[in-house]
Amino acid sequence: MFPNGRLLVKIEFMNLFEPTDYQSITIHVKVKNLTSGLDIVAPSRGKDSNSENDAIQLIEFQEKGAAVFGFPKNSCASGHNLAMTLDVKNYKQQFKMSLTAKVLSVKSDQSEVSLAELQFVQYCQDEWSRLIELYSRRQQEILVFFEAVKGEV
Repeated sequence: MFPNGRLLVKIEFMNLFEPTDYQSITIHVKVKNLTSGLDIVAPSRGKDSNSENDAIQLIEFQEKGAAVFGFPKNSCASGHNLAMTLDVKNYKQQFKMSLTAKVLSVKSDQSEVSLAELQFVQYCQDEWSRLIELYSRRQQEILVFFEAVKGEV
């Protein structure tokens, strides 16, 4: 017992912390703006950048066949059509999916990133469901981890 009367609880850290707890899902996105005919790439960040497209990010899942992506500013506009390839990786699996999307709206602020709401025109529903499930499972793993750390398990 501690002097304050609380019990000392031994935690099995080897069972609590797994190396995979710190690995997240990565998505490398390749985009071609079919309307302008240009590839959308992130501005160069120098030799420290991990990827040429590390600024293109999946921000939010929306209704069936829709999502919000972050793109470099002025790379697309409402009504544009995009061809996209998503290379998805996590510690358990890796897969690619291709899709065609229409830009519904674009919101920009002072940053170098625009948020584009996309509606998928051509895509594999099974692959999209797989991606959503991957994120859902990861979120559940994170919740279990935090409950274990807080001692709620």
